[in-house]
Formats: sequence, structure tokens, C-alpha cells
Amino acid sequence: MSTTLLRQDIISVTIAPGEKLHIRSLATASMSVLSPVREALSRLSKGSLVVQNDHRGFSVAPISADDLLDITRADAG
Repeated sequence: MSTTLLRQDIISVTIAPGEKLHIRSLATASMSVLSPVREALSRLSKGSLVVQNDHRGFSVAPISADDLLDITRADAG
């Protein structure tokens, strides 16, 4: 799974804020291997879309309506 596809799924709320991101499930759904999924999650955690929880994996960062609006505006411009 690419960073771009995962980011789009988060921004479009296909994956809900607060939802736990299971690496194996994401890899299976995108017909990928685990390493690219881990890399995508790590990159998105630096951009504040994904939260990395120590020893618990990753989840989609909580987001307010204003935050979502800012992100979608940035994507459009």
C-alpha cells in the first residue's frame, strides 16, 4: 500500500479517525507485503495523520472538522 493511497483513505474518511490500523489487514487489502505498509504508516505518523502507539501499532489520528477542512484544502491547492 502506498503512502498516497493510505493518506487518501484517511482524508476521505474511508478509514475513520481513531481506527486502529492493522498492518497485515492493510497489506492483504492492497495485495502488498508488510514492509511498504509499515513505511507508509511511519511517513503518515510524521505528518500527523497517523498516531504510532508504543507496542500497540498504529491508528488514525483523531481529527476535528476544521482540521479535515484544512487538509482537504491543502490537497486541492
